Amino acid sequence: MLATDLGEARGGLAVAAAVGVVVAAGEPSGAASGVLLAELGVERGRGPTMLASAPARELEEELREAGFERSDPRFARVAARGRLCWLGLPATEEALGDMSRVLEAMSAARLAIVHLPARLWPLAVGQRDLRPRAGLLRADLPADRALAALAVAELREHRLPARVAARPLGRVASRRAMAGLEVGGAVARRVSRLARGLLGPGGPPAAERGQALLMVLGAAFAILFAAALLAALGGALTATARVQRTADLAALSAARSLRDDFPRLFMAPLLSSGTPNPRHLDRREYLARAAEAAREAAGRNGVDPDRLRVSFPDTASFAPLRVRAALAGSIDTAQLPGQRGRSAGDQGSASGAIRIEASAEAAASPPSSPSVGGMPTSASGGGYSGPLAYRQGKPMRPDVALAFDRLAGAARRAGVWLAINSAYRSDAEQARLFAQHPDPRWVAPPGQSLHRCATELDLGPSSAYTWLAAHAPRFGFVKRYSWEPWH
Repeated sequence: MLATDLGEARGGLAVAAAVGVVVAAGEPSGAASGVLLAELGVERGRGPTMLASAPARELEEELREAGFERSDPRFARVAARGRLCWLGLPATEEALGDMSRVLEAMSAARLAIVHLPARLWPLAVGQRDLRPRAGLLRADLPADRALAALAVAELREHRLPARVAARPLGRVASRRAMAGLEVGGAVARRVSRLARGLLGPGGPPAAERGQALLMVLGAAFAILFAAALLAALGGALTATARVQRTADLAALSAARSLRDDFPRLFMAPLLSSGTPNPRHLDRREYLARAAEAAREAAGRNGVDPDRLRVSFPDTASFAPLRVRAALAGSIDTAQLPGQRGRSAGDQGSASGAIRIEASAEAAASPPSSPSVGGMPTSASGGGYSGPLAYRQGKPMRPDVALAFDRLAGAARRAGVWLAINSAYRSDAEQARLFAQHPDPRWVAPPGQSLHRCATELDLGPSSAYTWLAAHAPRFGFVKRYSWEPWH
């Protein structure tokens, strides 16, 4: 049986333990079968209790022999606690996969209850090796009504019984349940009803004999509860679709901004006169404009832009092209079908906010047509095949262009003007050049020139060679060949 906590609800582990105790207490006297409570996401180990049933101790021994021994000398990873055998595992997908090995080792067990974080719930429900029999959900109603409805619908798709524990056990009952002991009182009757609903007629014997009137009232309550769940599910699905659509549009708007601004990212920051180039965008402005486009799209679709989180998965790149838009929204349960028409007093007690989250990713494609002074914005034809930046009309990698800007600025301050004679060349261009000058000492054959990497610059004039030799290494440039000044 799978168990988890939904939303902000807490206490699901104790409820699951109490259900396990009810099942174990219903065993025939002397039967060699126990109940396992597996907890995924353990902060600290739980030690064995002094009072532990024989089936629980037998199950503990089987699991230890299967390799689930002590991992900490102070605490037991496997421990017999009252009527239960407790097993602690980390909250990982690998630990979830280990549960199949646990089940194989449980020859003396009637039931295994696996309490796991909500993020692992979809994996556990669909995992064939676990073969779950039912699902126990701990949710605060009505606040988590829509979330619970979605989880119940998922279980029903797998034809699994589902029950929702609408409130925690209480401090004393929780401590008793976690020690593997019966909780007693009205809480025990509530837990017994949960167990019967999850395990069916073959489950534990009833802790109480209901009267006919109680059965009728219970059936009526079940019908009303199912109707409320369906109404909440419909409202939640509608709101989820709207929030997802807004996230999609925000991501697309940001990607369009990246595509439109892409050429400006590689324009020279300074004009030939030394004044700032108004068409140039630095990387920070480039990303800020994309994020603003996403927020504007969210606002135009009726969503508060402050709820939108925009990130760029390839932010380490010198020219990010991917964007992710994550959106958190909420709907008022008072506006859901089945809630309308109530009095103000009724709504005040039953309404609440349902939190809905959605995300979308989009990737911009750089313009394939020439757009920077009639020159291509990306390299092709062999060698480097990424975006190109232009300095003095010569193409190069964007990071090389930024390094050259720093180099040229320092040279100007020293009274030296640098000229770029050659930069990136494709293999086809190199073939034409080699055909004109077939001397490998001065012109490399096609496919062998480092100019194809878009990292090489041939600089001049000759009056700048002395300054370059002294200062270029500070900006990341080295003189590549001793016989060729200044490559």
